[in-house]
Amino acid sequence: MSKVYCNHINKGMFVSHQGVSLCCVNHDKYKGIKPSEFWEGNVRKDALSNMSDEHEVKGCDGCYKTESKKMPSSRTFANGYDALPVKKFPTMLDIDLSNFCNLKCVMCGSTRSSEWAKDIGLPVSSVSQDIIDDLANVSEDLQHLTIQGGEPTIMKEYEYYFSLLSQKGLIKNIDLQIITNATNVNKRFYDLLTEFKSVRLSISIDAYGLANDYIRWPSKFTQIEKNLVQISDLPNNVQIELLNSLNILSMFNYRDFLKWCKKIEDIFESKGKIFRIVPMKVQSPKKYSPFLAPLKLKEKFINDVKMFMKDENLTHNSNWKTEMMIILKQIHTTSVDNESMTSLKETIQELDHKRNKKITNYIPDFHKYI
Repeated sequence: MSKVYCNHINKGMFVSHQGVSLCCVNHDKYKGIKPSEFWEGNVRKDALSNMSDEHEVKGCDGCYKTESKKMPSSRTFANGYDALPVKKFPTMLDIDLSNFCNLKCVMCGSTRSSEWAKDIGLPVSSVSQDIIDDLANVSEDLQHLTIQGGEPTIMKEYEYYFSLLSQKGLIKNIDLQIITNATNVNKRFYDLLTEFKSVRLSISIDAYGLANDYIRWPSKFTQIEKNLVQISDLPNNVQIELLNSLNILSMFNYRDFLKWCKKIEDIFESKGKIFRIVPMKVQSPKKYSPFLAPLKLKEKFINDVKMFMKDENLTHNSNWKTEMMIILKQIHTTSVDNESMTSLKETIQELDHKRNKKITNYIPDFHKYI
């Protein structure tokens, strides 16, 4: 297998409010250029030439570094789309049209959340209508689309782009993946989802109850649960999964979280639907990494997961168990980072001051373990 070939460079591109680039993890973003110009431009041509000659591609060192540690990278993921053809225009696109968001998740920042941007005096960052019009014009061969945010369900930019795809008769050919926080059920947005060939709706929830409210501030877990039940009634072309970004603040009541996942899985199953759970782990900012947690908290977390596995079964989530066992092994074999824990405590104090709240009202055992 090639050490540099990437499907995303060969078959797609990343279009963002920060600029256009080869993919979302490539750190060279080009502002003031239309998607069609980038697709035909020298940056992509040079990248294709480098790949052909087995030379590393500029800006892709993040993937190469990850792979050098024997870990899967974004390139690894993209290369799973071998079945997508190479055509005149992109057959896969990753787009991030705005940072407009209604939440200030603790591990997020200004490029992904307008609420965080507001804190440092920055306005909402969005692409122009001209860029979206141009994007629609290069979407005629599109088969796989991933959209990010911000929070896509509250962005007018995505509704506009989807409407253009619908008008051009392209939407029915596209498999869509969308990442959402499920705090909002926008009828117009969800109606447009039903027109896609298929939809993978990835919902970000990181903990149970009040702990999730603290992490994904100022969300309301009770409302998210109601929205999930409503979303479960979407047509069968929409498959729903939960993206669980495990971070150190998720670890305190994880057994309760897993029991809640089982409850939601049962609701979906009663409607003939499958509800999958995808465990992930936060590694940046470093202070939120579960791998660096104090030993006592790690032991509690590992025990909670094993007790759940002993007593319960997530019917449609065999991959979850395999992936979680890998994470447990990583947590068990990594050491606490005292410097990161000091930084975490300082950050929590700052957040509590700004919010005029105490973390112990959301995560009662925080000071017992941290």
